[in-house]
Amino acid sequence: MSPTYDFLATCHLDDVGVYLWANKTLFSHVPLTALPANYEPQIIEMPSTRRHTAAESVDEEAQDEEEEFIRAEFKSAEQISHELVTLSLLPNSRWQNLLNLDIIKQRNKPKEPPKAPKAAPFFLPTVAGLEPKFAVDEDASKKEAKSKLEAGNLMPLCTLGQLLKEGNSSKNYDKVLEYMKTLGPSAVDIEIRSLAPEMGGSVPVMCSFLQFVQSVLDTNKNFEIIQAYLGLFLKVHSDILSSEPELVKQLEKLSALQSSSWCAVQDLFNQTLCLVNYLRTAVI
Repeated sequence: MSPTYDFLATCHLDDVGVYLWANKTLFSHVPLTALPANYEPQIIEMPSTRRHTAAESVDEEAQDEEEEFIRAEFKSAEQISHELVTLSLLPNSRWQNLLNLDIIKQRNKPKEPPKAPKAAPFFLPTVAGLEPKFAVDEDASKKEAKSKLEAGNLMPLCTLGQLLKEGNSSKNYDKVLEYMKTLGPSAVDIEIRSLAPEMGGSVPVMCSFLQFVQSVLDTNKNFEIIQAYLGLFLKVHSDILSSEPELVKQLEKLSALQSSSWCAVQDLFNQTLCLVNYLRTAVI
């Protein structure tokens, strides 16, 4: 559809060429009244460049009926060609704002902080007995005695990390991608942040995530969501990625693959823009 809604370009199955339709309401008066209940739309013939005889018209009508039956059962392939870039079917809200989640959360915070309750009367707790004694808070002493190791290394590995380990051993990351598709933006953010060593993850798990991204880019499928996941991963773990040699080597391989993938997409964009510009300006 053109930006001003005056032309519509369509293409059809088993039909060579691009059809250009004009908006009739822009060139003549069309009454915008309600249609009756028994109204039947008018079926028009598609334009053609050659004349048909009566016998050819009968044969083509029978052929059209067969084609309509075939088209009713037609299902689009998951990927038309490996050379083409295929996008996922996820809505934009699931991946488009991954890099701006912190800004969205900051914007959605309440303007006024929660009000503290009114001060309760102050009483010192005592222990029942003949001699009055003040009760000591045992929880505070237990908190001080806790080990500092609980803050990092003893945290369990997240679900994404476990799937990445399984995928790294089998060299198949399909389960990882299926799991990521089921998550919302906030859950994706939490899972990717949990890959850091201080959150229960490790450097090998982060390498497995980069290998997962590389495997998806090799298939040329789910191009936009894998770019969003990679962008969030680089934003969250930039300090760790630059300090670990193992991660730097993996990023160099991924950078070369990313450049080749983007060049292919850019060539497709240029071809499409040239074709659209020609169809818009050509005098036929």
